[in-house]
Amino acid sequence: MGVYTSPHLVSVCERVTVDGEPMSEEAFAAWTERLQGEIERLDASFFEATTVIAFADLAARGVDIAVIEVGLGGRLDATNVITPLASVVTKIALEHTDYLGPTLAGIAREKAGIAKPDVPFVTGEPNPEIRRVLVEEAHARGARPIVVVDTRRPPPPKASPEDAVAGAAFGRSLPAPAGPQVVRGAAPYTFDTAMEGTLHIKLLRSPHPHAKIISIDKTAALNVAGVQAVLTFEDAPDRLFSTARHERAWMDPDDTRVLDNVVRFVGQRVAAVVAETEASAEEGCRRLKVDYDILPAVTDPAQAIAPGAPLIHGDKTREQRVTNAQRNIVAVSHGEYGDVASALAQAAVTYEGTFTTQRVQHAALETHGGLAWVDSAGVLNVRSSTQVPFLTRRALADIFDLAPDKVRVFCERVGGGFGGKQEMFVEDILALAAIK
Repeated sequence: MGVYTSPHLVSVCERVTVDGEPMSEEAFAAWTERLQGEIERLDASFFEATTVIAFADLAARGVDIAVIEVGLGGRLDATNVITPLASVVTKIALEHTDYLGPTLAGIAREKAGIAKPDVPFVTGEPNPEIRRVLVEEAHARGARPIVVVDTRRPPPPKASPEDAVAGAAFGRSLPAPAGPQVVRGAAPYTFDTAMEGTLHIKLLRSPHPHAKIISIDKTAALNVAGVQAVLTFEDAPDRLFSTARHERAWMDPDDTRVLDNVVRFVGQRVAAVVAETEASAEEGCRRLKVDYDILPAVTDPAQAIAPGAPLIHGDKTREQRVTNAQRNIVAVSHGEYGDVASALAQAAVTYEGTFTTQRVQHAALETHGGLAWVDSAGVLNVRSSTQVPFLTRRALADIFDLAPDKVRVFCERVGGGFGGKQEMFVEDILALAAIK
């Protein structure tokens, strides 16, 4: 008896067993190499490729029958690569809504995608409406639906709006749909994504608040074992953009480049080292030699807008949505409600002052991060922890002069955002490394 389960589990030993004997890492590696050409011919996904390898191993070990428990259903189910003795769909629940859809009926249609012509399609779905969807989808695919439910038990009466008690919905404790996955540690966050052959990026950042980069010597960094590339402003597009992502471009100034030859704050990117390991990338950063021309800096807002203050973005204009670059003023906002002058004139006491507060920053448990690659169709793919994948896609297409259909930005679970991940902090440098 062979068992094959959940290819998203990290350990191969958790995926394939024969009479309790697990498949070894060495066997998995050998099958991967042996079947590489076949997997490429099938254009197989990770789920499907894992299934091919697992079943090759099960067959080689003389298994007569295998029990399969795998996949999300539909196009995301690894059993699509085989013709099973039976396809089984259990109770439909609001899980994996990011993949399968936000409604029970939509998830049911997606799950029914595993149905095969002339193969029994077994479901134990208790909800009659959702069961009807599964049966209809099975018939449409030529499968033979088999319903396994206790039909003797009458279905619960359908609630009617006329029967609802006013206010009954208030004060109810409703579970978050993603809650079970999150608390079990099963929700896939950005840094849970494992890809074979992944390279790592480390950034060299400016120690100066304001300086012009005269030169960057990459020689020593490129000699570090494992370092694949060093990217500087000479490798990046000379195109301005805003890291902020809003639907309307006029809301944000175009004041940033992927990599700039002028740094304007401590910590600004100077160069990116791409390497096989994080340690190699970090060592590469340490070996970069940068020649700076130190420029005057301003660190106080009042001093920054004073006449004669050093200009930080002196080359920017209103075309880049900078209100007054010669005064270091990005934008000016005024607002009032009602007749303020009249109200002040009639007030018994007025008080004028300048009010300040501390800096604030979004405190998400998951930091900014992502992965990027160019696939066989020439599409730039970016898997990122972002709140705005479509706006980021638009920005990357503009920055790198790519057609929109040649850029794909997507996310899964985001570990907190609160608006902080509505800003493009890593996707641009990832895209540059992937393209280069």
